[in-house]
Amino acid sequence: MTRLRHTNLVNALFYLPRPAVVLVPLLLKGLTLIVTLGVTAWLRSTWVDLCVLAAVIGYTLLRWSALRYALDGEVLRIREGIWFWKTTAIPAERISVVASVRPLLLRPFGVCLIEADTPAGSRGRADFRLYLSAADTRALFHTHSDGDIDLPEQQQYRPRNASVLLLSLFTSNSLMGLILLAAILQNLGNIVGEDLSHRLMNRLGALGELLAFGVPPAAAMLAITAALGWSVAFLSEFLRNKNFLTVRTGRVLEVHRGLFTLRSCLVQADRIRFVQIRETAASRLLGLGAVYLHAVGVSRKQEDLLPVIPVVRTEQLPTLLRGLLPEFLPGPLTVRPAERSFLRFTGPALAAMTGSVVGGWLLGQLWKEWQPLTGWLTLAALLPSIWFLIVRVLDWQSSGIGYTNGDFTLRYSKRFYLHTVVIPGASVVGVTFRQSLFQAFRGNCDLLLDTHSQGRRRHRVRNLRLEEAKALFRQAGIFS
Repeated sequence: MTRLRHTNLVNALFYLPRPAVVLVPLLLKGLTLIVTLGVTAWLRSTWVDLCVLAAVIGYTLLRWSALRYALDGEVLRIREGIWFWKTTAIPAERISVVASVRPLLLRPFGVCLIEADTPAGSRGRADFRLYLSAADTRALFHTHSDGDIDLPEQQQYRPRNASVLLLSLFTSNSLMGLILLAAILQNLGNIVGEDLSHRLMNRLGALGELLAFGVPPAAAMLAITAALGWSVAFLSEFLRNKNFLTVRTGRVLEVHRGLFTLRSCLVQADRIRFVQIRETAASRLLGLGAVYLHAVGVSRKQEDLLPVIPVVRTEQLPTLLRGLLPEFLPGPLTVRPAERSFLRFTGPALAAMTGSVVGGWLLGQLWKEWQPLTGWLTLAALLPSIWFLIVRVLDWQSSGIGYTNGDFTLRYSKRFYLHTVVIPGASVVGVTFRQSLFQAFRGNCDLLLDTHSQGRRRHRVRNLRLEEAKALFRQAGIFS
């Protein structure tokens, strides 16, 4: 058994208390002394503050000193605790995903944040999470990549920058961009001064008035804010996905990406729960698609799915999948939506369009002086409803389910995305045939297929013929 050893000193960051817990009481004490007794009294009492900080740092270093680890050939072991020791042992063969993050500030020190996950661990935290040296990182990656070779040679795919650009374009989220922008402005105000932050916001307001061109200033400001949020999200996604590289060696798939923060992820191919080809309405019409996978350990924090192949032409996807993920090739669909299903698919979008128009008209009648603004807000609500209608029409034309060589192939839409999903039969943990009153009368149903990976994932295919769907699952051996 390999001897347990100390971790890198950077791991002490895990045990540092939040700055507010330490600094706020000290600041309040200092302000109270300055106001009541003066600056001289505060300076004479600073030794107390220094003792508190020394105690916090000492306790942190003591906990770090008790943290030990070992990388054996077959087992990863971690021991932690001061008064009570807790030892965790993880069999290497049970690890589904190993993720490595190298922030720009830690690169000169040769340190990586490593996370290893198994199906039995917590959904919110990795089973193995440490800052390791580059040598130990390579050893752990080598341990994880050992195994039987099921491909004749290593397969690599490095997409063009245009593919990465399109991936960032289609996955950017205005809300996340606004949250990131708000955090940047807040920190800018804290560092440089509130005056600069306020001046930036005033400049944005003036820009909104300048670019309005007859549009109400409130509507123009709303549009500029959304565009700014989307731009920040786009830039963040592009920097995250720059230098994209996918490698398949034996039973392990590697995904490397990032410009300033380098990210690597190793996934056991037999632990992948499903592979998804994701399209927007625009990419479907342009013949473009991106491939993602879902496995234990890649659905944490903001990353719900791990991108494997950025946006490429759909006719190139079968060739790329055969090289990187030959176990997850989409098959033909054998069960399609029932006849006269158009309204079943487009009903929610039509209702949203009607609600936008009626709601805008009512607001205009109630507040006539705000009619220009309510008109623009109605248009802003109507545009996504029309886009949603286009997605549902495309879904009506293409959705369905098939079963080939032990794998299910599903095509369906969820919100504004169109999905083609390949699910191994062993990953299915639940099948539900759901019927409304009208569907029961016609013999139709919505199929809900559940997969499990530290949490249940549900896939929904709309308005299939009930008997045809049941016959498909009898063929798969799920129903007798």
